[in-house]
Amino acid sequence: MIRSLAVFSFALSSLFRLGSVSAQAPYVQLAQTHYIKVDAPFAQQLILAAKAAHPELKKIGLHAVPPGGTESAIVANAIPGKIGKVSSPNDLTVVATGQPKVYPHPEEGGFFDLGLPLTDAQHRPIGMMVMEIPYKDAATEQEALAKGLRIRDEIASRITSKQALFQPAPQP
Repeated sequence: MIRSLAVFSFALSSLFRLGSVSAQAPYVQLAQTHYIKVDAPFAQQLILAAKAAHPELKKIGLHAVPPGGTESAIVANAIPGKIGKVSSPNDLTVVATGQPKVYPHPEEGGFFDLGLPLTDAQHRPIGMMVMEIPYKDAATEQEALAKGLRIRDEIASRITSKQALFQPAPQP
């Protein structure tokens, strides 16, 4: 306990020295990422298969509200540590409007960050997908969006229902 307090005290004093916290602040608000429990084996299988089939993708993930849940979260991702992370307000905008979003990121070699509404094979809304496509693989926002929509549609055609995402993955 004393060691934990010493570490916290050192961290807090470092924040004051760096100017990240003012002496008048009644508390320190640290950025927190909220996670929920998610188990979506079929969704994960779909995402990993899409990543393998499309190595040009830097990232790919699927957001949905898990059965019995109230919050949208990442239910499948090529980066397993992201699974369960609650969807951001930008992600929720894509779900609410049903409209794709393309965000150019010229830093880090440049890539397009896509947010795409996702339906099942019968075109019932189930959530959204996120993808990152490097500039070297898509010269324009329109080209990146077209590639992303093709990949999204490949995945959607294999989803019989939202509930299927949370079922055991079929064996090949």
